[in-house]
Amino acid sequence: MKQYEKARNEMKERIRKAFWTLYKKYNYQNIMNVKEVTDLANVNRSTFYFYYQHTGEILNELIEWLKDEIVTIYSSRKRQDGDFNDFYKEIYEHFKLRKKYLVPLVCESRHPEFALWYRNNQREMFKEDIGLAHYHLDKKKNKIIDIALAGIIEEQIQTFGYGELTIDDSFYLELGTLQNGLLTTLEKRFDIRKK
Repeated sequence: MKQYEKARNEMKERIRKAFWTLYKKYNYQNIMNVKEVTDLANVNRSTFYFYYQHTGEILNELIEWLKDEIVTIYSSRKRQDGDFNDFYKEIYEHFKLRKKYLVPLVCESRHPEFALWYRNNQREMFKEDIGLAHYHLDKKKNKIIDIALAGIIEEQIQTFGYGELTIDDSFYLELGTLQNGLLTTLEKRFDIRKK
């Protein structure tokens, strides 16, 4: 990486860190002003405006960055090969790496749109992985599947965010629910079958 590009990235990271510190201070409300960010980052206003037009842009950039990372993980070879145990650990490792952002944004739903996107993304991936994605055009069955998966997704989010269970226990709880409970119930009660 060229020296100039490295310096730019470091400066931008200082601004982002200052923003996140203030964002937490203001209880995840984007109410700080540019001066507060620049003072904390120890940069001048012109430097801030070189990278951003306003403080809200920083949060938007952060969220897009997190989304890109999550989408990349869901394209993982482990998932495509059906190695769900290792894939699950890969998701967990990402969550752990980005915990300072993901716990407030997802677990505490401090950013409702991102929290909803995260849960919806998880749910759609689950549906694909367990063979139920083909019901997406049947509104009633799709809604039943969504509701059935909501508890599993919340368990995963709580485990990732707060360590309620070990990662292995969480994986096997979800797998057991899917294999021994949920799928049987969906098939017998609602006529929803794996493809």
